[in-house]
Amino acid sequence: MTPGARLQAAIDILSAMAASPGASDQTLRNYLRGRRYIGSKDRRDITERVWRVVRHRAQLGWRLHSDAPDPRTAVLTDSLLNDGRDLAALVQLCSGESYDAAPLSDAERDALTQAVARDAGEMPAHIQAECPEWLWP
Repeated sequence: MTPGARLQAAIDILSAMAASPGASDQTLRNYLRGRRYIGSKDRRDITERVWRVVRHRAQLGWRLHSDAPDPRTAVLTDSLLNDGRDLAALVQLCSGESYDAAPLSDAERDALTQAVARDAGEMPAHIQAECPEWLWP
């Protein structure tokens, strides 16, 4: 699998999780089980990315100025923050060819640039802890 296809798989899984009333781990398991062609290293990468996005939903949302960022934007932001990629490299990964993620729109490029540029030092404590604001005190 190409890195762009891995990103798209994570986007697909997170979209299915958002639409499914069932357990997230079962949704992930069903997705991977239905695609036996995905190799073990690809499965590990996709699984780690999906759970990282789920775990850091509040931080990604804060960076994107959204309480509930869409799966695509969350995965792309996560890739920029955690994979050591810059926007130019991400644009190459999102080629829309074969199984790769669709090309970035101008609005997505702007949102991703702003998300990465936000200073994490300004992030509220409850968001850094991935804790609901009402529970923080």
